[in-house]
Amino acid sequence: MLLPSLLLISLLTGCSVSLSLLVSGYNRNLTKFNLTPNFQLAEESFYHVDLNMSWLQVEPTVCTSCNEVYAIHEVGEYEGVRGGAISRWRWEKGQLQRQEWVGTGVGPAHLLVDTDTNMAYSANYADGSWTAVRIEKDEGGNENRGFNRTVFQEKFGKGCRNNTAHPHETVSLGEHVWVVDLGCDAIHHYQLDKESRVLERMADILVGEGRGPRHMTLLPERGLAMVVCELENFIMLFKININTGNLTKVKELNVVSVDKTAAAEILLHPNREWVYVSSRGVGLVAFFRLDPTNDELTKVQEFNIQGTWPRSMALSPTGDVLAVADQFSDSVQLLAVSPKDGSLSAMSHGVIKTPHQPSFVTFVRY
Repeated sequence: MLLPSLLLISLLTGCSVSLSLLVSGYNRNLTKFNLTPNFQLAEESFYHVDLNMSWLQVEPTVCTSCNEVYAIHEVGEYEGVRGGAISRWRWEKGQLQRQEWVGTGVGPAHLLVDTDTNMAYSANYADGSWTAVRIEKDEGGNENRGFNRTVFQEKFGKGCRNNTAHPHETVSLGEHVWVVDLGCDAIHHYQLDKESRVLERMADILVGEGRGPRHMTLLPERGLAMVVCELENFIMLFKININTGNLTKVKELNVVSVDKTAAAEILLHPNREWVYVSSRGVGLVAFFRLDPTNDELTKVQEFNIQGTWPRSMALSPTGDVLAVADQFSDSVQLLAVSPKDGSLSAMSHGVIKTPHQPSFVTFVRY
């Protein structure tokens, strides 16, 4: 019988593996909430970091307690240099220490670290630009990857709505890279040459005037993508041509039944059929079901959270709990996901207070 990898690592290193929540946002704190097996708060730790780490990507290392944190800093100036930044952090002697940083355009909103191609991408919302950074192994040649240098930057906006671009997310699949642009109502498609690290802009897929696409998730095994819009109340289903990277819209439907709302995050459950979207304004999480055989998306539930501004969300590794960061109530709410039908319900003692304006939450194993 083969031991699960996390249990095997735990036995080899002599340490236990537990589940935590990492929360960051528009402040100078990164907070780690350790959770009990039934998702009760066990303890919390606060780490002083640089301003406005509003998006993170956590990558495991060989040691289960040594996760590295990659982050954006959603600012207009960083270390005296105009623009935002992306940075890499590592836990050393119980403290979170910055390793290196690279400047980006002003006000980055999202960071993607693609460890398969050793590239990182920053979508710079405030100044309508997009930055690509090369990643190399750090000194000593170990498995920790550090930011090396900027290899590409492009500024969008010309010909867009109000001649203004607002790139909000980067998604990649092999050599294909897509930039979701809220301001241009478009998804910019690039192709990466993995040897030269040269990016070529292939096409701009228009999703509809005024839609304001924000985030996208992929189902490459079915050749599908889903895009959620912020400015108009839509979730869109696309077919992906895996060879060319082109996107073709199949269907769109309303995210919620309430007016004057703004969708934020879209998550795909590990079973690849349940889809969750956060919607700000009233405070809703919409649950959709993707038909297992047909390209059909159906709304099942609208769940009211305790706050009004649900932004980032994260599913636990087994998909049984959904964590929702509510930016304006300074809290994260934990919701139970029914293993039977995917529906959401409140958990007792499920609201955790956080530092000011949380914008990102993720589950990590330690």
